[in-house]
Amino acid sequence: MRNYTSSSLVVPAAVWCWLFACAIWSQSANAPCPNTQNLLYIEYADGVNEATYPAFSSELAGEISAAAHDINYCLRMRTSASPIDTGRQSHCLRISARTTDRLIANSSIDTSYLHNLRVHLSGCHPASPPALLVEIDFIQQEAAALPRLLATKIIENLRTQYLCHVKLASSPEKVRIVNKKGLSGMTPLEWVVPVGKISFSAEKEGYFSIDKIIILEHPGNHTFTFELKKRRFYHSKFVYPALLATLTSAAAAAADRYYYNKYQQLGKDDYYANPQLFEKYFERAQRAEGVAAGSLGLAALCWGMTFIF
Repeated sequence: MRNYTSSSLVVPAAVWCWLFACAIWSQSANAPCPNTQNLLYIEYADGVNEATYPAFSSELAGEISAAAHDINYCLRMRTSASPIDTGRQSHCLRISARTTDRLIANSSIDTSYLHNLRVHLSGCHPASPPALLVEIDFIQQEAAALPRLLATKIIENLRTQYLCHVKLASSPEKVRIVNKKGLSGMTPLEWVVPVGKISFSAEKEGYFSIDKIIILEHPGNHTFTFELKKRRFYHSKFVYPALLATLTSAAAAAADRYYYNKYQQLGKDDYYANPQLFEKYFERAQRAEGVAAGSLGLAALCWGMTFIF
């Protein structure tokens, strides 16, 4: 019968813990991200876990995911099976590690090779060159403290070097702001967005809607205030139909009065001598009266619409 020592059970237990952590992280990393959040993709180069420890990648991703919410980012794993969502603002983190040929003395009798870990940031498309975001040198004995330290440095460098804290205010307040990348809200509001260009539309009932483009050239705090013009009845697209219907009604009423007077001026002799004239003036007066009434109703409807649209 085979005997199992406690040391022989340590390795399988560690492997199962690592696999379980990876499964939990993979499930959370593939969870849907809210439309109001930017996306932060993460990928690991070969050899990262070998240079640190087996569960390093999953623990680092968990630390970054928890901290990323503070800067309005949602973390996703970048794989060939999960294409980049081009409809939202996104950044890509690529983490690599290598072992240098330098030996560091970590005690009076022991030495360790120095490892180098780098985090590059890019815009998730081929035209965006990667930039070095964080670089850390460490020895193997220090690897356990790396996930929290590295996540803190990544988020802080993103915040100070690449992100803008944008405050939008409006006159009047409670203006609805909509961004094509999925951001939305009512003023006054605050967004955390990457450096670059941000466009949005602003709308409020009873006011003219506007489209604005803001250029964010450097990270930090930015405050923008804009004003919406109140929509008056004479700004409505129904003003011209209302004027035309009013003028038509007035002209038809004048024609109705003219032909009715002509009709009344005809005498008994005219009735026997030229009966067609009686019929002519009477029919024209009736026709003008109908046009006047219809145009007046249409004018009233159009004038009413000018206060709504």
